[in-house]
Parts: sequence; C-alpha cells; structure tokens
Amino acid sequence: MSCHPDSMKVRIKSIENNVIKFLYKDRHRKTWKTMALDAMEFIRRFLQHVLPRGFMKIRHYGFLNPNRPFSIHQIRDLISLIHDVIRGLLPEIPQYKKQEIKSIKILY
Repeated sequence: MSCHPDSMKVRIKSIENNVIKFLYKDRHRKTWKTMALDAMEFIRRFLQHVLPRGFMKIRHYGFLNPNRPFSIHQIRDLISLIHDVIRGLLPEIPQYKKQEIKSIKILY
C-alpha cells in the first residue's frame, strides 16, 4: 500500500458493509490483485505506514535496495575477488603501529 492519498483513491475499489476492497501488487508474481479487509483492519494496516511527527522515511539505495541486480552473496564474492586481486598487486601490506592516545584533561 502506498501512503499517498491520491494513489489510495485509485487503488480503493469499493467500500461496502464495513468492508474495503482495494488493489495491491503481489511482489512475487508482479501482478495486481484485489483484497477485501474489514475497515478497522484496513485502517490498522494503513496507519503502520504513517510515521510519527519528526521522523523521516529512509529509502535504501545501492546493495540494500530490494530491486538490486545482484544478491548479497554475489556482492560478497565480488568484494572477495577484488580483495584478492589487490592483495596480489601489493608486494606487502604495510603494518601500522598503534599509537597510544594520551588523555587530555579539559577544565571548564
């Protein structure tokens, strides 16, 4: 379901006898289907998509996008391959010594 009121007007097909019929997209079959729900259940599901005041919706991009062209497993394999190639190009990976961080007293 979309939270945009204009798109909900188009997707709601009928409201009769406390039952709301609306269109939704089946993500697995990529087809539009009709569902009938009790009005209170429809409102409950719809309000799950409404964010509290001050919150912002986060959309996932890159490899977290659900429509990404590669699976997480394929991405891990590609990262591993790149790591092996870079390791083969470098004669030796430099080791850095850890430096102690001295604590500083701040007086207010």
